Amino acid sequence: MSQSQITINFASEQTTTGADLSLALDTDYNTATYGQTKTTFAPNETAYLQLICDKTADAGAVVKMTSLGVIFQKAANIQYPVDEDLTFANVDSATLGLLPSTSITWEWLGNNGGRPLFNGQIVTVPSAVVGVLHCEYKTAGDRLGLTVSYADMAVHGLGEVSVVAVVTQNGKTASAIVTFSIKEAVTAVATDLEVRSFCDDSILVGAQVYLDSVSKGVTNGNGLCYLGMLTPGVEYSIVVTKDGYISTDSDVLSNDQFVISIS
Repeated sequence: MSQSQITINFASEQTTTGADLSLALDTDYNTATYGQTKTTFAPNETAYLQLICDKTADAGAVVKMTSLGVIFQKAANIQYPVDEDLTFANVDSATLGLLPSTSITWEWLGNNGGRPLFNGQIVTVPSAVVGVLHCEYKTAGDRLGLTVSYADMAVHGLGEVSVVAVVTQNGKTASAIVTFSIKEAVTAVATDLEVRSFCDDSILVGAQVYLDSVSKGVTNGNGLCYLGMLTPGVEYSIVVTKDGYISTDSDVLSNDQFVISIS
């Protein structure tokens, strides 16, 4: 049987905990890598994740875990751009969501609360104000890769599974949930069936093949019968008959169903 890659889609949603630790798809890098906006991925492709973490000298190590597949560090000390609006509700201080690693460009949207003072993530203004301070800066982090093979899913007989990627640092935790699913609109692949004798493994010529009760003809001189364009991930029933042999639906072998897969 010829085999071809089954397309698996990653539908990702972000979950984060802790001001200095977050995990999400690295949208810009994925787009640059694949030449298109990428929110779903095929098996053996890499979904790149943006990890924002504490990069100070005394920061603890980042521990990476995943419920399925492999997660790894692609690059370290990436400068990620941040756009953030800080709300001041009649107060004189607020906290940035992330630790800036560069200078901060700021602008009041509406009421002017005066020149802000930035000290790490803490922002203070001369006096209490009702206003919104727009800030642009960069924060340091790492780029992670997450890859899941079709075999990872097939070994568990899964058509859909949610994979949890987790990172921990300094007692904080961040996670991203990535859903792998075999979509209905996967690309059909040209498929040949090879028929062999169970007794001596020799190829069988002239065996009649039925796919889902529809005749597909007989095997050729190489023991092959073309089944047509079949959809990966879908289960098909098959019956093979030949004079002098027990048909596949009458024997005791588990050879009556198959699923198109990849190697």
